[in-house]
Order: sequence, then structure tokens, then C-alpha cells
Amino acid sequence: MDEALALARRDGNEVLSVELADSQPLDSEPAGAPPPTAPRPVPHRDTGMGGPPVLMLVGAMFTGIACLFMVIGLAVFATTREFGALLFALFPVIHLIIGVAMLTYSLRSRARRKRLFANGMAATATIDRVGLNQRMRINGRHPYEIGWTFYLHDVAYHGKRTSMNDRLGDFVEGDRIWVLHDPADPTQSVEWPPL
Repeated sequence: MDEALALARRDGNEVLSVELADSQPLDSEPAGAPPPTAPRPVPHRDTGMGGPPVLMLVGAMFTGIACLFMVIGLAVFATTREFGALLFALFPVIHLIIGVAMLTYSLRSRARRKRLFANGMAATATIDRVGLNQRMRINGRHPYEIGWTFYLHDVAYHGKRTSMNDRLGDFVEGDRIWVLHDPADPTQSVEWPPL
């Protein structure tokens, strides 16, 4: 530091004050190793956590029960030709539509998450939201939710993860994490390593 002061004075600069900077390095990189290069193998247990399991379960129940009632109603109608049996068979159609929609959404969510884990491009993100998702309740408990922001070419992109996994509660705002994003659509991102 004395050398820096001497150089400043030698060049004719007046030194008004000297402050010592903290010698701790800035935490610009997330803790942990960066993701391996793509395509990366991802264990099945990690990729399957993408779609909400409750949504998949409810969708499967709606679809299964609706199909069962439709088959029973159509079988009764085929043997008796009673209009009531036909109505009984057609009534669960709305439940079938709801169940298929839930299953489709959940399976697409899982497939997107798996694709991002396997082929996504790595970026560093900052956690900007941590807490419980008060809009959702599973078995009387609210799931944890973290949100992050990362920048590509000076444009901010946001992502989030909602899970019953208690590890999400260990994060605090300002933590740095790795995320994997779709280069064609950076609005799609997942955390790395999978939580």
C-alpha cells in the first residue's frame, strides 16, 4: 500500500484518504462444481421430479375412474339399449378431459426438465426468492419455493423450483447457484445439481 501511495504522490496526485478494502474475494461463482458438458447423464430419480407428483397422481385417478365408468356405461348400453346407460357412459367425459390434461401437463413438465438436465447450457444465477409457496398445500404442508435470476447478453431471465424437498429451505437470498437453460428459450431453466 505504501508503494501505491508513493506512486500517486510522485505523479502529482493528492491523496485525500486511504481505505483498506476487504481482502475476501467476491463470490462470483456458485459453490460446487459446474455442470458437466452436454450431453450429460442424469440419474432417473433426479429427472423424474419435474412435474408435480400430486398433479400426476390426480390426473391418473381422474383418467382411470372416468375410463372405468365409461366402459361400464357403454357395456350396459350395448346390452340394454337404455338411454340412461348412455348418459352414465358420457357423464365422465369431462373428468376424462381433466385427467388427460393434468397427465399431459405433468409428463411434458418432466420431459422438459429431463431435456434441460441433459442438454441445457450452464449459467450462474442469483437466488432472489426463498420461502414457502402459500398457494399450494400438500398433506397439510406448504412446499418450498426458490426463485432465481440469471443474465444472458444483458437480459434477465427468471426461473423457479417448487418442491417438498427440505433442502430448498437451506438457501438464502443472494446465494449463487448453477442453472441449466435452453439456448433457444432461456425462459426455461432448471437448477443444478437437481434438487
